[in-house]
Amino acid sequence: MYTLVVLLALGVASATYINEHRPDEGAEWSDVNHFFFGIATKYGYPAEHRNVTTEDGYILALHRIPYGRMCRGKSKGPVILMHGIALPGLSWIMSGTKKSLGFILADSCYDVWVPETRGVGQSDRHTHLHPDDPKYWDFSFHEKGLYDLKAIFDYILDETKASHLNYVGYDVGTTYLLVFLSLRPEYNKRVNGAYLLAPEAFQAPPKLPAFIFGSLSDLFLEKPHFDVVNLTRVIYHVF
Repeated sequence: MYTLVVLLALGVASATYINEHRPDEGAEWSDVNHFFFGIATKYGYPAEHRNVTTEDGYILALHRIPYGRMCRGKSKGPVILMHGIALPGLSWIMSGTKKSLGFILADSCYDVWVPETRGVGQSDRHTHLHPDDPKYWDFSFHEKGLYDLKAIFDYILDETKASHLNYVGYDVGTTYLLVFLSLRPEYNKRVNGAYLLAPEAFQAPPKLPAFIFGSLSDLFLEKPHFDVVNLTRVIYHVF
């Protein structure tokens, strides 16, 4: 009974939040069914898709909006937008051009980079492991910070020839940066500014029954993982 109450409370809170933070009039709910490139180009922004491989073999997707619609030839430098734990990279541009931080920064002449960490969105490949192999999912925020961010930083800094960049993280996307800069302190000087939204610096095992039930759900579904892209679609279509 307690678990049901918690789940209902979370559902009501989520529905209330989403209804109060609707996308602007230019956005469409169908945007959630598209990939990053399709949404960006739909609104008239230049978009690129890159891939980078981590030291331990994960092939990550890097989405890019190099400049805004009025900023050709101008740049305030690269900025990374890092997603949260249950959101793909397109979450930064799915609320229309007036409310999506990805578009707002591009129109402010920033070179916007939106990575997806291992196992998220289009970052579902590995040099020799298949996503259906449980070994593929043997990682945590530690590996994402230690390996994923290093590969992402190195690629962006090399591609743009910039000496430093800005970083915006949400939820566990902030944790990745804290892990990265703690374990690889030489990169601290490459960060011009870090903007941590709903930051997570310390974590402990969850004790709520709802979370315990969630951790066991895949055993019944016979899947080693869940698809965060489909999870995002479900949330938006339900509410």
